[in-house]
Amino acid sequence: MFRQLIAFASSLECQKVFPEIDTKSFKSPFFHLTDDVDVAVLDVGILPFTVALTSLFSKNYWPVVIQVGIAGAYMNRGLCIGDVVRVDTEILGDQGFEKVDGSFQSWPLKENQEPISFSASDLSFSPPEIRMLKGVRGLTVNTCTGTSKTAENRCRSFNVDVESMEGASFLALAPLLNFKAYEVRAISNYVSDRNKSDWRIDDALAHLRTKIINPMVFS
Repeated sequence: MFRQLIAFASSLECQKVFPEIDTKSFKSPFFHLTDDVDVAVLDVGILPFTVALTSLFSKNYWPVVIQVGIAGAYMNRGLCIGDVVRVDTEILGDQGFEKVDGSFQSWPLKENQEPISFSASDLSFSPPEIRMLKGVRGLTVNTCTGTSKTAENRCRSFNVDVESMEGASFLALAPLLNFKAYEVRAISNYVSDRNKSDWRIDDALAHLRTKIINPMVFS
């Protein structure tokens, strides 16, 4: 079995998934969960997450890294609160420029004028629990969506299912640092008018623990 790193962006996510672990461990660069699995709490956002993971790999190495956390789901994409999904493709959602008419243009683009995307690693190297999940397309943003109008524009423009703040940077690092990358997200909310009272973070992460972590790590 490959040695694995489970990477979280926030201590909140890690605490909800591993309530039995002393939170003092979260302040270490990483901690041992089992003989084959380590856990790291990195940082939230594209740049902070990239810097933290790169720094961690400067002194350590894992053949397989699994990013775990919450995500918002765009409306009418067949996803429900509490679903646990595998993100196979990530696109940068708010990198580009504003046109004179106020519209947003993604940049840079591929030769076919499609936004640049980043892909997860070959599933043949992933744990079977991850292979069984529904695969989706993700949008990585610096600024989370806060209105239904922005949500509709982003979903339509990029043809994506979920939104987070780290996925693209994580998948982009994989070939550079030579690890297999898999991204697993629990849906905690819908991407629309921002109303945190509707979010179900605890329920989503509890479902992630039951569906993925327990059989993958503790069985």
